[in-house]
Amino acid sequence: MPTTKLTPSFVKTATHCADPAKPGADRTIYWHQKLHGFGLMVTAAGHKSYVVQYRASGVSRRFTIKGSVPLKAALKQAKAVIGQVAKGDDPVADKRENEAAAKAAISGTLEAVAKDYLKREGGKLRSKSERERILKKYLYPAFGSRPLDGIKRSEITKLLDRIADDHGPVMADHVLAVLRRVMSWHAVRNDDFKSPIIKGMARTSIKERARSRILVDDELRAVWRAAEVLVTPYARMLQFILMTATRLREAAHMKRAEVNSDGREWTIPAPRHKSKKDFVCPLSTAAQDVLAKAPSIGRKGWVFTNDGEHAVGGFSKFS
Repeated sequence: MPTTKLTPSFVKTATHCADPAKPGADRTIYWHQKLHGFGLMVTAAGHKSYVVQYRASGVSRRFTIKGSVPLKAALKQAKAVIGQVAKGDDPVADKRENEAAAKAAISGTLEAVAKDYLKREGGKLRSKSERERILKKYLYPAFGSRPLDGIKRSEITKLLDRIADDHGPVMADHVLAVLRRVMSWHAVRNDDFKSPIIKGMARTSIKERARSRILVDDELRAVWRAAEVLVTPYARMLQFILMTATRLREAAHMKRAEVNSDGREWTIPAPRHKSKKDFVCPLSTAAQDVLAKAPSIGRKGWVFTNDGEHAVGGFSKFS
């Protein structure tokens, strides 16, 4: 790849030079001597732009920077792109995804609005990860590509009916709560949008959702003995939760790297803990024994997993 010393004056006077070996070539690229993969591209029509050539997942990519940008600024942007590539990112794919999201946002699809909501409000939400999970599992498949103002109340009701039948009325209410929040947030920003969600669509009452009691000692012993008989990742996870008093998904998504070298402490990462801060949970001898019995499967480090590729899930099947 021939290289050239790129300077502001060279950029200003550079012209397209047809390559005799490539008849019909409609562009010339002058590659920079000092920054590998960065160059100035000049088309036959005289249009200029900067390019950054790289490979991602074995595929050659070309990131384009506007020619109106000064050379110094273009070099700075190119170095940032190369830095992203070094970290394993694909700036061209990211750019296309952002452009697609921007176009979708103009049309006001549920997925575009929800992603914008999470982007702007996510830092204030203690339950961001759970809302993302509900959106991806239940709402995007049903309404993701639909304009928000085209989703009818009757369609929402039918979706809630299916969720209540398959996963229970409480989960249906969780889905309704997330959808209501996204629609209310959008209504504040859009003069013409009115949420189709009204009072009375919930499947349970606050009184019904309230925890009426906790398990007594005999029941806890029964759960423990049943888990000992089952000897499944899910059963081990239940025992671990009993020993640590942690939340379901805090334990379900646990990785071995989160436990310190002597096995006495488990650091729950901030995104997974209610406080949104790293939380150090001391591990009793009994909790350590449960972890010791959980087989190490796969290379991803999940503690409670059936296949080594994913953390245990499908909790409604065990309820």
